[in-house]
Amino acid sequence: MDHRRSGDHGNLLGYRHPGGAGFRRRELLAVTGQKLLALAFHCHGRPDRSFFFRGKPLPLCARCTGILAGYGIGLLGLFLFPGRSLWLELGMMIPLTADGFLQLYTPYESKNGRRLVTGILFGIALVFILTRVVNHGYQLGRSIRINGGI
Repeated sequence: MDHRRSGDHGNLLGYRHPGGAGFRRRELLAVTGQKLLALAFHCHGRPDRSFFFRGKPLPLCARCTGILAGYGIGLLGLFLFPGRSLWLELGMMIPLTADGFLQLYTPYESKNGRRLVTGILFGIALVFILTRVVNHGYQLGRSIRINGGI
């Protein structure tokens, strides 16, 4: 069936708009953005581990939502806390790691609030540590260039 002639644009990306044949560009972008966000985070997006907005689960689970929020907070924190401790940054990653392993190897099941908080801490720490790595690489490359090579 030729969708251009029938006016049925509702089956793009395998998604059928519940309202029928008319599929607006804004809705297509929203669906595509949600799929890309979930893909970028490798998120399972399970509804039982997600927050809901207007009766629909968010595209990311509570933990990935926290990590994403942590990225934003971490970027702000780079300017507010320039003299950070590497040990503190690594320590901020422990709660998420411990919670994940506890769920994997025991019958323990954490709640979405804990997943959100541990995700935020992990996201902040990841921004701080990646900034350290990039800065160190830049300084190393600069010293090699100034000294005439390796």
